[in-house]
Amino acid sequence: MKYDSLLSRSLSSFLTLTVALTCSFWLVHSMPGNYVEHLLNTTPGGFSLPAESNMLKRQFDLDRPILVRYGLYITDVFRGDWGTSFAYAKPVTSLIGDRVLCSLTLLLPAKLFSMVLGVLIGVYSGWHAERRRDLAILSLMLFINAIPSYIWALLAVFILAYHLNIFPLAGYLDVEALEKGIEWGTIAYHGLLPLLTMTVCGIPGTFYLVRNTMSLVSGEDYITTARATGISEMSLVMRHALPNALLPVVTLIPLQIAHLLMGSVFIESVFSWPGIGLLTFQAIASRDLPVLQGVLLIYTALLLGGNLLADLCYTLIDPRVHSDA
Repeated sequence: MKYDSLLSRSLSSFLTLTVALTCSFWLVHSMPGNYVEHLLNTTPGGFSLPAESNMLKRQFDLDRPILVRYGLYITDVFRGDWGTSFAYAKPVTSLIGDRVLCSLTLLLPAKLFSMVLGVLIGVYSGWHAERRRDLAILSLMLFINAIPSYIWALLAVFILAYHLNIFPLAGYLDVEALEKGIEWGTIAYHGLLPLLTMTVCGIPGTFYLVRNTMSLVSGEDYITTARATGISEMSLVMRHALPNALLPVVTLIPLQIAHLLMGSVFIESVFSWPGIGLLTFQAIASRDLPVLQGVLLIYTALLLGGNLLADLCYTLIDPRVHSDA
């Protein structure tokens, strides 16, 4: 990829980010209600006088015109100041940073396991395309993908945690942590069930891509020529078919990680895992506008960065793209 092409794509991503920030700001601020109203409705014996309500609105800058708030928001974002959470009274960058680390402890292993399993199953299914075993595997993947991830999460909690009592119901620590402190073994035990759910839900995406690519590669002329030389099926798959089938998977890894982080809202909410997904759900429920704006900014930046990184990966891996760039 030439430098001018990289520069143009980077500028395009920056402009897209600016437009996305503007749209997300107006979308968030067009939601009915605000943090003060939520606080008044959920606090027993809370503030009821108009003067006290107005005082809270001034405290959280909710009394300013929306155009003024928009101008301050855009200026502060590009200065690195994402505001302060209404509910937690902490800087949004610090709050999101802590929650992202909790999410990554689940998302990265889940993405790794789901990709490895998706590639292995996809290679096997695509190499035996249109046979009974392929159709059976394809039907299973369609079934998994047809059910939303939060339904699988609820089923996992209901069966494996509630009825069979194999895993904890929710959270990431036991009550004993108040006395014993935080133990990594306890966190890992609580994270097994959401990790399993995320892994299962992530397999079909990689499977479809690898299976379709593998089924196309298996009919290429160079595969037929290599098979005519008497090479074993295993060597044929590993040395000739698999490298070409993995090309689209490698280029889509950044995008898949970005989508996985955005899709963790429902699973983390079901399992009460204190990651960015649960933070997003809580911010929506309480109308915590600075946190919502910060989360949308993270999601948008990840998606744009994933697109740019995917283009770079494809350029580096496929020499034909590099020569045309």
